[in-house]
Amino acid sequence: MSATQQEIALPNETSPLFCNDPTEFCRLFLVHLQNPDETPPQTSTLAGRIVRTKTAIEASLLADEPGRDIVFCQPSDSLNQSAKSTDFADILPSLGFTRNEINDYLANGYHFYLVVFPKDEMFLADWDSLRLLFSQRYPELATTIAALWDETKKVPFDQIDSSISLPRFLSIPKEQRTAKQLRGLLFKLWRLNKDFTGTGLTSGGLPEMLMLNQIISTIKNVSWARLDVRPYTD
Repeated sequence: MSATQQEIALPNETSPLFCNDPTEFCRLFLVHLQNPDETPPQTSTLAGRIVRTKTAIEASLLADEPGRDIVFCQPSDSLNQSAKSTDFADILPSLGFTRNEINDYLANGYHFYLVVFPKDEMFLADWDSLRLLFSQRYPELATTIAALWDETKKVPFDQIDSSISLPRFLSIPKEQRTAKQLRGLLFKLWRLNKDFTGTGLTSGGLPEMLMLNQIISTIKNVSWARLDVRPYTD
């Protein structure tokens, strides 16, 4: 295993502000969290993702959920924003995790990691990129996607068919399929929840990217740091 594929130990030294090396970025990320007076790292060429997993991090998927095809990642701007945090308790909620969800994950044996890598093979998280990737992954739905996509983009999240499954959707005659069902399928298969804006930005206005789910140790020049996430007690 290469040096960049090792969990980062917490050192006690300062480093420069700008950092485009994944291992160094993880190190500085932890340094700043331990001591907010230290300068947080900033990058222009790296991306990242907070990963929760029960398995060894190097063997885990970016999203530790078998069958999940794509994941959302933090591009440089969003990663830089997370790096400015001064408390572990602020990072996960800023990415959409609720306190109850975090406590449940911890109680069920999950650990949280910051995973950092060069920003290659990522797509802007907008409706156009999503249509391209979804059509490539499910070519059997290409005709339906073409017919329903514009309508699907307009379906309010509280009106989606969240009970839909891929086998059931495929069993429905093409002319009877609906945009609410397709939007529900995007939620069921790719976790496109109410926070997905389709603009390439998060609800907080930060850039958001998509990439294919994959085993972390197979990503070129990847590094990670375990986050000392504690249960919420209030």
